[in-house]
Amino acid sequence: SRTSSLPPAQDGHAAATGQVSLSAIMLSSIVQTGSLDRPFSSLAVGAGGGAGAGDGQVLRIAGARYMQPYFEEVRLKVGKYAGSRLADLLGVIVGSERMSAEFYADEFASDRVLLEHVLRGGKEIDLEPVGRDHIAQEGDRIRFRIHLHERVVVDGLEPIVLHDDAEYLAVSKPAGVEITCNPQTGSVRHALMGMLQDMGYGEIYPAHRIDKPVSGIVCLGKNLKALSRLMRCVKRHAIEKTYIARVLAPSGPMPGGLLIDVPLKVVQEVEGRSPTARVAGTDGKVARTVLERELRRFDDGTALVEVSIQTGRLHQIRCHLQHAGYPIANDGEYGGQGELGREVYVDNDSGDLRSMLGAHHCKGCRSCKYFHFVLDGSERPPRLDPPIWLHSWKYKFPSLGLDFESPLPAWAQSSAQVESSGG
Repeated sequence: SRTSSLPPAQDGHAAATGQVSLSAIMLSSIVQTGSLDRPFSSLAVGAGGGAGAGDGQVLRIAGARYMQPYFEEVRLKVGKYAGSRLADLLGVIVGSERMSAEFYADEFASDRVLLEHVLRGGKEIDLEPVGRDHIAQEGDRIRFRIHLHERVVVDGLEPIVLHDDAEYLAVSKPAGVEITCNPQTGSVRHALMGMLQDMGYGEIYPAHRIDKPVSGIVCLGKNLKALSRLMRCVKRHAIEKTYIARVLAPSGPMPGGLLIDVPLKVVQEVEGRSPTARVAGTDGKVARTVLERELRRFDDGTALVEVSIQTGRLHQIRCHLQHAGYPIANDGEYGGQGELGREVYVDNDSGDLRSMLGAHHCKGCRSCKYFHFVLDGSERPPRLDPPIWLHSWKYKFPSLGLDFESPLPAWAQSSAQVESSGG
């Protein structure tokens, strides 16, 4: 066995010294994944993750940013999968989508599949290599490797730092970027938390979320006490949150101060796709959105509006604006005219992308095989996820004396800027 702390060492095995609080790990897991039920997650406590990526090769082709594939050590919380043979469990959860059974046969043989044992009251973690026939128990936490292909992002996307002090960090997230490091979706270094680590921020913890296609303010604590204060405000609705959206507009004037007080529920309409929000009756949760005012009209029949929210349900603004008859103009999921993202994994004339993927090919990685077929033309290239015209503009924590405002995105501007103070 070996003793470990987080984050893991560069070779995918954990460091041999150091300590970490188990409560910090658990709290970080809840904040970063939103749940302890996600099958597997990055090992990083703060902004980390992607330890295997290091200063790996980056390619910029036709306005898109690609990162070399790398090995990432992840953690599986067994939970409802208790009683399963470990080799079968990894084959079902990971192998069917990402890695082959042959890959994990080699990993077991090389003692790279590890069982965590918490020691010294949560101060240290002991790691024990386990075999393919180990029967997973309810409380088991298993570490293993995947070969990770980062999601492609638009080149030049960077978070904008709005506030930075000893306790708190506030940034403006680019649209099209996930907040948390999620190896299941291929977003670790190209997630907001990974980007912030690359900017030199270490232990930081997001206090809330905004959707991947949405841009704007994300507030983070620089320690667990600061995080707790932010999250307490969020839970008690002791914050003021203002968004702007570009919506399909009627010919006449839009109402100001329109309260949309309609319960919502989360539904999983298509297996394998992200859940969505739908208007509900008594089976829904309370959700309140206020369409504060119209800020500007555009020649294409859209209008820029200011929106505030009194609750924070999944896709609340998007669903409520559709229900009120003012859908976000380019949000195809909620009544707008959806747009296709541009194709990626289209190589340059020098074949640089093919060369990079070939140099970091992993036998048994299904993503490596897929992207090889894409570059050969036998599979259709994937597309970037398009952003939507919704932006988290202002966040205010009155009890903490914090007040943040994010620059407006290009789609919200014309020759006349929206005045930051309104009017």
